[in-house]
Amino acid sequence: MYDIDFEVLSKASKVYLKIWGDSVDVSAQTKKAQRVTKEWQASLASLGYRTEVKISDIGNEKIDVLSASGNIAYELKVSGKKYRSRTF
Repeated sequence: MYDIDFEVLSKASKVYLKIWGDSVDVSAQTKKAQRVTKEWQASLASLGYRTEVKISDIGNEKIDVLSASGNIAYELKVSGKKYRSRTF
C-alpha cells in the first residue's frame, strides 16, 4: 500500500474551495486554475515538500509536488473548462 499523505489532498481541496468560483469566462477560470496550483504548491513547500521538480534534462517536464522522501509524486489538474479538478 502506498503511504499517501492526505494532508496533500486536504490542502488541494482547501485552496480550490477558497479560489474557485462559478464563471463562464474560460480565461478567468484558467487564471484561477493556475493560481490554485501555485498556492497548493506553496502551502506544501512550507511543510518540506519539493515543488516543480524537473524530471528530465530534455524538455521542461516537471512534477507538481514531490514528497520529502522523494517516494511519492503528486500532480494537480485543474481545468478552466471543466467544473471539477482531478488529483492523481
